[in-house]
Amino acid sequence: MRLSGSEGVWALLRLVEFLRRCMRSVELKTKLGSSWATESAAIEELVRRTEMGLSLEMWRRWAVASFASSPSSVSGNLSVFWSLLMEARLSSSREVEVCHPISKYRTLLIRRSREWFQRRYRLSTTCPLVESLYNQAGQRQRGCQIIDMTVHDDDEMWVDPQAITTVHEWSKFMNMAVFISGSVVDQFAWVYSLHMIAGYAILARSPWLYEAVTNTETWIKNIM
Repeated sequence: MRLSGSEGVWALLRLVEFLRRCMRSVELKTKLGSSWATESAAIEELVRRTEMGLSLEMWRRWAVASFASSPSSVSGNLSVFWSLLMEARLSSSREVEVCHPISKYRTLLIRRSREWFQRRYRLSTTCPLVESLYNQAGQRQRGCQIIDMTVHDDDEMWVDPQAITTVHEWSKFMNMAVFISGSVVDQFAWVYSLHMIAGYAILARSPWLYEAVTNTETWIKNIM
C-alpha cells in the first residue's frame, strides 16, 4: 500500500470491496458450489488484513508528518530514526500475519491495540502538553482536515518550564528496557517530546537532554 501511493490504495480498496460483494452474491455461491466457502474465507481474510494494514499505515503517516512539520531541531537524527523504526515495525511478520480464522483476527486486534495504543509509561510528573500529545497519539480515527494530519499543538509551548521539567523528570527513569517495554504511542510521545524540547527550548539544551537524545537513538538502532 505504501509503494502504490494514494491512487493505488484507492484502487486496492475498491477491488477488495468488489470481491467481497461478489462473494456474498447468491448467484455466485450457487455457481462455485463446494468451493464457495474456501474462496469466501480467503476474501474476508484479505479484507481484514487490508483494514488492519491501512489503519497502521495511516497512524504511521500521521506520526512521521508530525516530525516533518516541526521546526528544524538540534535533536540529531531522532526523526530519521523514528521513521526507520516505523518501517521496521510495519515490515515485520507479526504486523502482517494471516488473520484467519476470525478468532485469531480478534486476538491479533487485541494484541495490536496493546502494542500500539496502550499507555504503559507511568510518569511521576506530567503537564497538559504531554497529556495532549498522548491523547492525540492514541486516537484510532482522525478527520480529513489539515489540523488532523499532524500533532496539533502550539509550538512555542515547548519552551514552557513545566514541559521542560516533565521531560527532564521523564528522562530519569528511561533506559533501553523501559523504552522497549512501551507501546508505539509511548515511544512516539517520548521521542517527539525530546525532538520538540531540543528544537525549541534553548535553555533546555543541557547535558541531560543531549544524553537522552543520544541514548534514544542508540536504543532505536539496537531494536531495529
